[in-house]
Amino acid sequence: MRFFWEVFVTLLVIIDPPGTVPVFLGLTRGRPPGDRSRLAWQAALVAFGVIVGFALFGQSVLHYLGVQLPALQCAGGLLMLLISLQLLTGQSA
Repeated sequence: MRFFWEVFVTLLVIIDPPGTVPVFLGLTRGRPPGDRSRLAWQAALVAFGVIVGFALFGQSVLHYLGVQLPALQCAGGLLMLLISLQLLTGQSA
């Protein structure tokens, strides 16, 4: 049960539902409510499929590409550093 809650909280932080609502509303502005509902379900199912796919086959894909986990962690850290420096200096890409 503890593992379930850890995974749930991690996915909740990654997906960030409150942060994606304004983006979704902006992208679907002017569409009828039925279309918005269908698009919301479609986006949720696609996101779920991508997450499950990477959970099941992500390690195999990394192994096939020859990428080790520490290298991926280092690249992610460098990417976060570059983004944070852009935010601090006010520069846009």
